[in-house]
Amino acid sequence: MASNFLSLGLAYFEYISSNQIFFKKMKKRIKSAIILSVFLLSFAPFSFPSPIVFSQETGDMEINGYEEWTEDMIIKGEVVINEGATLEIKKGVKVSFERWSGIVVDGDLIVDGTVKEPVIFKQGEGWSEYSIVIRSGGKGKFRNADISGGGAVPGILMHNDMFITKTANADFPSAIYVRNGGNLEAEGLNLHNNYVGIHLEAVPYYSKVKINRSKFFSNDSYDVVYDSNNVNKLDFKYNWWGYSDGPKKLFYGAVQYGYEKIRGPVDFSNWATEENFHDPVIIIPGILGSQKKEGQWQIDPVFHTYDNLYDEFASNGYVPEEDLFKFPYEWRDSNVDNAKLLKDKINEIKTQTNWPKVDVVAHSMGGLLSREYVESDYYQNDVDQLITLGTPHNGAPEAYLKWEGDKWFWSLGDIYTKNIIKQEAEEGGYVDIFDYVRQRPVASLKELLPVYDYLQDVDDDYAYRVYPEGYPRNEFLENLNSEEKKNKLKDIEFSKIVGGLGNENITIAGFKVINVDMGKKWEHGYPHGLEIPILGDESMLYSDGDKTVPLFSGRSENIPADYLIEINSDHRGLPTEAQSDVLEILTSERPETEKRDSLVKDILIASVFSPIDVQIIAPDGKKIGKNFETGGILNEIEGAYYTGFETENEFITIPNPIDGEYQVITQGTGNGEYRIEVAKISEDSENPIEAKESTAIFRGTAEEGRIDQLEVGLAGDEIIGEEKDEIAPEISISNPKNEQYLNSGELEFEFEATDNISVKENIEIKKYLDGVETKIDAINDLSLEKIGNHKFELEAIDEAGNIARKEAGFEIVTDFPTILSNVGHYQDLGMIRKQEAKALKNIIGNISRLEKILKSVQNSKRIKAKDKIKLEKTINNMIGKHIDSTVKFIEKKPEKFIFANAKEFLIESLEYIGSRWRIK
Repeated sequence: MASNFLSLGLAYFEYISSNQIFFKKMKKRIKSAIILSVFLLSFAPFSFPSPIVFSQETGDMEINGYEEWTEDMIIKGEVVINEGATLEIKKGVKVSFERWSGIVVDGDLIVDGTVKEPVIFKQGEGWSEYSIVIRSGGKGKFRNADISGGGAVPGILMHNDMFITKTANADFPSAIYVRNGGNLEAEGLNLHNNYVGIHLEAVPYYSKVKINRSKFFSNDSYDVVYDSNNVNKLDFKYNWWGYSDGPKKLFYGAVQYGYEKIRGPVDFSNWATEENFHDPVIIIPGILGSQKKEGQWQIDPVFHTYDNLYDEFASNGYVPEEDLFKFPYEWRDSNVDNAKLLKDKINEIKTQTNWPKVDVVAHSMGGLLSREYVESDYYQNDVDQLITLGTPHNGAPEAYLKWEGDKWFWSLGDIYTKNIIKQEAEEGGYVDIFDYVRQRPVASLKELLPVYDYLQDVDDDYAYRVYPEGYPRNEFLENLNSEEKKNKLKDIEFSKIVGGLGNENITIAGFKVINVDMGKKWEHGYPHGLEIPILGDESMLYSDGDKTVPLFSGRSENIPADYLIEINSDHRGLPTEAQSDVLEILTSERPETEKRDSLVKDILIASVFSPIDVQIIAPDGKKIGKNFETGGILNEIEGAYYTGFETENEFITIPNPIDGEYQVITQGTGNGEYRIEVAKISEDSENPIEAKESTAIFRGTAEEGRIDQLEVGLAGDEIIGEEKDEIAPEISISNPKNEQYLNSGELEFEFEATDNISVKENIEIKKYLDGVETKIDAINDLSLEKIGNHKFELEAIDEAGNIARKEAGFEIVTDFPTILSNVGHYQDLGMIRKQEAKALKNIIGNISRLEKILKSVQNSKRIKAKDKIKLEKTINNMIGKHIDSTVKFIEKKPEKFIFANAKEFLIESLEYIGSRWRIK
């Protein structure tokens, strides 16, 4: 029998060898295999009834439902993915095939590797060719996989009713075999050292076959075989075929016959010209990471946050404006609007580079903008990898301070932002920064608000409010993090790099708030004592993080990702600190060196308030600003930034400024008063949370065309100028006075704040009532205030930041006529039902008459002293009992008859009088 099998095998071998050119390379290998197989048969203790049983192996497996492989696998047989089932193979998994084994796909096969950790398909020990067969209705989706050693040898590997029989009967044994309507989508494949890379047979019009951005090299016979007479070509574009000029041509004599390793109608156009090709990359900054210069958006020309990262790309094979791009944008606008502009930018890059996909590296809010595009309905499937750096995927509580109450502190970036937004608000005609943020609006700021519980209610025993009740809603982030939206991230390679400094008291994680009417601000709660020195910090809740984004929000375990990397860095330093990780994720190669040339620790900023243009000459003679001689722009200071003069908000920044005297030269663009604010903002090495600021304000009268000059000195962190404002404002409070006020009617606040330099309109006034900031100009209804001592405080802040404080104490008291009046007032307000009000008026009226009798007794000269004491005691006791019974009467009434707050005010008033008149 062995002899007969050998004869049949050799006959089949000779047949296919004489009819297929490509099998010549395998002739010796196949012949040896057949002889070896027969040799093994001759020593078997039993005989095989047919060649079908000869190839059986253990380890056969059927997959029904969903299965996920996260560890290395050795396949010793056939893995069959049945119809309706899914096998997902995760990044870094190695799949080894023993002899005569493979995968049959009738359901879904998802290969989910990464550039850094591809899924690897390879031969096991010995001679163990394999094949992945995708049959009719089956779907294979490959992302980042390395496939070698594939291709079952024809005529040898046979298995009853299994894929190997089909593969053995095929003329082109391959690593991936798609037949009779199977579907195959693949990106990032390395197909090498296979007999045939991919063989496609009988692909109907409804099948989806698309292999892009992959590499074909060192395959023995063919890279791709497509058995079809169809004129429609399959999409095999943007691949590497082993040569810079595309697939190698096949000639017969001087005539090109086809291609050496491609057979069939395959569209291999737009091929990669280098083996180690990469996608174009876009760097996207965060909030405030873009500025206009001479009318054009630039990426952070002030702090140069992204210079090191950008230069690192350029040092590792990326070419600026060829495959390395920036996306600066109007950061004040909604991320939804900017995501549509990102789509346009990506389209421009795809057209310029003739490449289908890009990689995105996004810092801070830029990560949310990028996600908005990837998760949108207009996404074009053109992002391969997205890396976010310090992105607050679940929001950043610091945004609450800015959105709810116009609090811009404490970091270097925050103080700088406060300066430019203050200028924009004033030049734009807004009342203040708060109105600018809300009315412009700065929509992106609201989109940074957290979508988790971060407010503790002081009045509710510090219990956390449950989002979204009692919070400013962030519908943008709620939508972005919905299950339907965030699951779209699974279709790309998504990585999160977050900063953590190992300090649980360095990043704002929430606030302890109280409900108080503060006008237009703090609608959802005021951080208790926020602006009171020393006590203000008690309103904060802290956690580990990068000083801006809490670590748990950056980690965002509710958002799926391929990689989560935590590094020791603050928020602004992340693009520099993460540069090696970014390059390794994108290219699988870690750079040997890093760029660290552009770390800005402090800046000098000069803000101009019209009508002038400005130029600054540094102590070393270098200039920046308007060139008054030519009408152009000067910039001789490395890293300095000038907005240009054709803008409403003109300013200059100088990074890491040197000490000495700076000349500030102005030219009038009109006639009128002008102002220049010069500030030095510095990181505080002793306080990692707060930065330092020193400010000087200069005023003058401009005349169109006239040039003036002034000097500003800089010594360390201090600005020194002739007109530097170091004197705090003076405050006078004329009302309330230090006296008693009956709890009825209104109490107006009357005060004045003046300053030696700042005009009255530019002095910021803050009012506090009993330690809580308020925007009211009067207590409109004293009947709704607590009896007892109160304190009105005033804080005045001039333009240089000098602060003055003054307070006035007063007491709210009551008497029976006032209580009677308040009962009627509460009835008018709907707080007391008519019947109860009538009863209370009668009761309190009687007590009031007793009080009058008591006073008459006390003032009487005809009643003997001994009798007077007895009468006083008797009447006092009567008043006390009536007050007690009245209090009980009020307490027993349901709240639908007497509201809870009306009960509180009446009882407090009655007990106050009782404590004064009752004789102990």
